[in-house]
Amino acid sequence: MSRKYDEKENRRLLNGLEKLGLTDKESRVYLYLIGREAEVGSSKIVAATHLHGQYVYTALESLEDKGLVKHTLKNNRKKWSANPPARIESLVEEKRIVANEMRDVLEKMFVRQHEQEFEVYQGEDQFIANELHMIEEAEPGSFIDIVGGEGSTFSALLGENRRIYNEKSVGKNIAVRFIGTSEQKEYLETTKKSRPHFDFRIMPDFNRSDVSTSIYPQHIQFQIYGDPVLVFKIKSEQIAKNYRMFFESLWKLCGEHAV
Repeated sequence: MSRKYDEKENRRLLNGLEKLGLTDKESRVYLYLIGREAEVGSSKIVAATHLHGQYVYTALESLEDKGLVKHTLKNNRKKWSANPPARIESLVEEKRIVANEMRDVLEKMFVRQHEQEFEVYQGEDQFIANELHMIEEAEPGSFIDIVGGEGSTFSALLGENRRIYNEKSVGKNIAVRFIGTSEQKEYLETTKKSRPHFDFRIMPDFNRSDVSTSIYPQHIQFQIYGDPVLVFKIKSEQIAKNYRMFFESLWKLCGEHAV
């Protein structure tokens, strides 16, 4: 078997593990351990994977939580080995359980009748006015949870009003969590470095979308970045709460974004 084929096969396995929810570092550590017969210490894993020691320790702890690796103590030092690959099937089953829970939440959202207000905004001027109103109305220390959409397009639409929006948001200590795609990772990392109280995670196999969902304490918004831009806003504390449960399930499913 040629080295070129080995590298191609290794990359295919890494991609497959990442689709199941493992980070790149977890996948590299697991593939190293699964290919060994004997237990090894963390220093050998660091040398073999060329990862920083802290990344390896974090990956090992996470993999052990997932049941993919185990350790024994020898001379008061941990020795690591991989569990049988059949455990991977359990990860798929756990995702199915989470999906069923999300389905149940969504069904309850549509079956139950709640008092609600529904508004539609069309065009850039109404889009900007609504966003400024939402951030002005937001309580200090509140939050906005966002699924998908175009963060860069949102900023472009706000234009020079973006500075006012960001100042009010940061001044009120509003926390923002964003679930995005791998294509958005660079933009999200830049935003995380420049904006306090901002965090993000990447959803595996989540395709880029022109529609985003923003969840506030008492509102949800569906923003459609088309021509013209459209916003559908529902004011309902109960529906917002249910959508937040849906968001939390997605957030946990994504796991930590790669460092």
